[in-house]
Amino acid sequence: MQSLPFTGRDVLVKACRLSRHYTTGGVVVPALDGVEFTVVRGEFVALVGPSGSGKSTLLNLIGALDRPTQGELSVDGLSLGEATEPQWVRHRRERVGFIFQSFNLLPTLSAVENVEIPLTLAEVPRLERRNRASELLAAVGLAPRAGHRPNELSGGEKQRVAIARALANRPPLLLADEPTGNLDSKTGAIVLDLLCGLVRSQQLTMILVTHDLQVAARADRIMRLQDGRIRLVEDRATSPTSAVGRETEA
Repeated sequence: MQSLPFTGRDVLVKACRLSRHYTTGGVVVPALDGVEFTVVRGEFVALVGPSGSGKSTLLNLIGALDRPTQGELSVDGLSLGEATEPQWVRHRRERVGFIFQSFNLLPTLSAVENVEIPLTLAEVPRLERRNRASELLAAVGLAPRAGHRPNELSGGEKQRVAIARALANRPPLLLADEPTGNLDSKTGAIVLDLLCGLVRSQQLTMILVTHDLQVAARADRIMRLQDGRIRLVEDRATSPTSAVGRETEA
């Protein structure tokens, strides 16, 4: 188990001997194989590693989009492996905000209506959810674009709408899967600055999957996955100028 980089803070995510195996053509494929780690509140963790290393699988398990094969995984005290479907739905609605590489905006809805979607699912009254969505679009610098549909927005603007949507229900945890992957380097840097600023100002926890080491370098801690296991951890928060890497048996 990895030691906590920030003493005195509560653990938000905890994995113990976590595995996810798939069966393809009668062959068992271990996407994750005995992973162990903790993430504390307020921490920004980057998951890096080659394609097929288990990064997105791990994110899906934390977000209750998939169920573990073995081991334990808890988020904010909820055991996701043992949780019921209604508990999963509530977890996705209240505890987690998702940010995807492909934005996943509904093309027929305006920016403000896209941000309102999680609030609608949470049965927030219409006026309250419109006010909340408008505040969030203002926070990401898109108040003038609130009435525009996705096909009228740039890639960076679409991702900022997606970030606002992820924050709609005030979740304590953001899960970001390659959030700058479809953006050019300049736009990606702007979006990353925005994300990091929101995480710090709102005291959120973020777990971000990326292939870009420059993006990962912004994190408090980097976990490198390979063949379904955590092979290297860099605790950047304890060494601001140079990350210290160490091997792990997880």
